[in-house]
Amino acid sequence: MNSSKWVARKRVASGSGGRDGTRAFPFQKSGWPQAGVTRRSLRSSSRTRAATSERDGTRAARGIEDIPMPRVWPLVGNLPALDFDMLHIPAKVRDLYDELDTDTMRLAFLPKSSTVRTRSYEDVLLILKTWPKMLQSRSSFGLGIFSLFLGEGLASINSGETHQKLNGIMGPCFRKVTTDQMLLDFKRVGLRMVQSLSTQGEHDMQSIAMAATVDSIGQLHFGTDLKQLELLTKEPSSSSSVAEIMTRITQEGQMLMLPSLVDQGLPKLLPGFQRYLEAIGALDDLIENVIEQRRAKGLKETDLDVLSSLLRASEEEGNEWLTKSLLRDQLTTLFFAGSDTTASTIAWSTFELAKNPETQKRLQEEVDELMDKLDGEVEKISARDLDQLKLLNGAIKETLRLYPPAPVIGRDCPEDALIDGFQIGKGQVVITDLYALNRDEKLWHEPDAWEPRRWTEEVEEDWKATKQLISFAPGLRSCLGKYFAIRESSLFLLLLLYHFEFEPTAEEPQLAHAVTITSLNGIKLKLRKRR
Repeated sequence: MNSSKWVARKRVASGSGGRDGTRAFPFQKSGWPQAGVTRRSLRSSSRTRAATSERDGTRAARGIEDIPMPRVWPLVGNLPALDFDMLHIPAKVRDLYDELDTDTMRLAFLPKSSTVRTRSYEDVLLILKTWPKMLQSRSSFGLGIFSLFLGEGLASINSGETHQKLNGIMGPCFRKVTTDQMLLDFKRVGLRMVQSLSTQGEHDMQSIAMAATVDSIGQLHFGTDLKQLELLTKEPSSSSSVAEIMTRITQEGQMLMLPSLVDQGLPKLLPGFQRYLEAIGALDDLIENVIEQRRAKGLKETDLDVLSSLLRASEEEGNEWLTKSLLRDQLTTLFFAGSDTTASTIAWSTFELAKNPETQKRLQEEVDELMDKLDGEVEKISARDLDQLKLLNGAIKETLRLYPPAPVIGRDCPEDALIDGFQIGKGQVVITDLYALNRDEKLWHEPDAWEPRRWTEEVEEDWKATKQLISFAPGLRSCLGKYFAIRESSLFLLLLLYHFEFEPTAEEPQLAHAVTITSLNGIKLKLRKRR
C-alpha cells in the first residue's frame, strides 16, 4: 500500500444526530423560504384534493411517516427494490418514483435508516438555491467511505466560514472573464486531443475525454503539464494515468458504500478497500508532485491558476487555517470535479451524436459555417463565437440533462419546511434526485430522447424546454467551475465535430453511477476523419 503522508490522517464521517437523521445546526438563519406544495397531473384525485386543502390551510400537512416508501424488508430495508445494485441507484430510483406514483419518497438502504428524496421540480429548485450543505456533520447520507478521498474539499466541506473563505480564494479563478482569457490554452489541449485521435477506427471516447480534461485542468489551474493524452497514446491502459486512478477510486468506493452503511469497519475487511486506498495514495503522490513543481516555478500576483492562488493564500499571515491537508483536499476536488464533469459531458455527447446521425449532421453544418468564416483557423475562435453556436450549446445542455455529473445532491433542512406537501423537520437531510427529475415525463417531452433543439427556438412547441437546467445545482453551493466546464466542453466538442464523424459500435456503454454518471466499459465509437 502507498504510504503517502497526504493520507496519513484519520477521516471519520461523524454527526451528532439521532436515528432519523436530524441534528442541531451550528447556526440558524431566520426567514428561510419554504418550498411550495406541488402536485403533478398523474396523481390521484384524492391526493390532489389533499394538496389543495393543505395550501388552503384547512388540513395539516402530512408528516414524514406519510411519505411513500417501497416495502421495507428485515435486515436489508429497501435494497430488494434496488436489486441490491449500488452502481445503478439513480436509474433504479427513477423507476421507483413512477412505480410509487410520487415525486417525493423515503428510501432506506437499511431498515432503521431512511432518507427523504424528491424530484419535485419547484421544491428541488428552492432546496438547491437556499438550503445549506452540512455533509461533514450528517449522521446519514454523509460522505461515508468517500471522506478518505474528498476530505474537506470545496464541494464537500460544510457550509460556513471556511467554505466562504475558500470560495473567495478560488472563485475569481473561475469567473467568466478569467476563463475566457484561457481560451488559447483550451485550444492547445483540444488540438492535442484531435491529434491523439489521428488513427482512424475505434476509440474509447471516455478515456480520451478524461485525458484531455485532466491535461486542461493541469495546465490552466495547476500550472503543470500532466501529459495524460501523451500517456494514453503510448500506454492506453496505463495504471499510472489520472483517468485510471480516478476510475479505480470512484468504482471501488461506490462498491464499498453498502458495506460501510452496515458497519463503518466492514469495508476494511474487503479486498476492494486495499485497492481503494492504493488508488488514493497514487493520487496523493501526484498532487504532492504537482505542488512541488508549481512552487519551483515561483508565484506571481498575476498568475490566474487556482493552485497559485491557494499557495499564495496559504503563505499569508492569518491564514494558518489553510493547512496542507485542506490544500490537498481542494486539489483532489479540482482533479475530480474539474476533469470528470467536462469529460463526462464530452464523452456522452459523442455517444449521442453517434446514435443520432441527423442531429450530428446539423451540428457539423453549424460548426462548418463558423469555421469557414474563420478560414479554418482554430486560433481565431472567440468566446463570442462559441456563445453563438446555439445548437452546439443545446447539445451540451441536453447531455447535462440526461447525464448530470452529480445525479443526486443532498441538502440539509435549515428549519421546519413543507416539501411537496410533507412536513420536513429542521436538520433532516433531503436528497434531490436530478437524474430522475431530468428524465421525468411530466417535465420533458420524450424525456429519454437526446434532442439539442429543445433548448433552441427551432423546435416544435411540445419539445421546448420549459424548465431551467439545474445540473450544476444553482444557489448557495452552485458548482464553482460551471462556466469553465461549459466553455471547455463547447470548444472541445466543436473541434471533434469539425474533424470527425462518429458512428456506434457493437459494444454498448454500461451506464453506471460511480459518484458521477460513467460507463463501466468505456464509450467505444468508430471515428471517421472529415478533414
